[in-house]
Amino acid sequence: MKMKDLNEAFDSDDFGSYGLKGHGSGLDKDIDPNKKRYNNDSLVSVQAGKLSDYPDGGEIETDDGEKIHVSQQEAKFIRNLELKKLAPYFGIEYNMARDPDADDAIQTKLQSSEGLMKLLGLIRK
Repeated sequence: MKMKDLNEAFDSDDFGSYGLKGHGSGLDKDIDPNKKRYNNDSLVSVQAGKLSDYPDGGEIETDDGEKIHVSQQEAKFIRNLELKKLAPYFGIEYNMARDPDADDAIQTKLQSSEGLMKLLGLIRK
């Protein structure tokens, strides 16, 4: 049997009959690294890092345009916090030890005023 015979025997349309039609199509999605993901150009954690240098803290602007005052200590805490530790508070589960989708979901929650206020509520207890 020659390769030509194999190609004719397994035409690309035959994959549907084996239950493989569309298999791996999720991997074909192109990811645009330059796509703007949040309304605010600066992430909450980056803003907190800048505010941690000021004795009085300052305001963090969330993705929905709200400005929330944080103290210097709160800013330091937010800057150094591991995202994975916030997962239970936001109802997000990690499917593996390092789960970029879960990290992204937590970061998205933190970018909102509701998510940031929830975090500040935990810090201020």
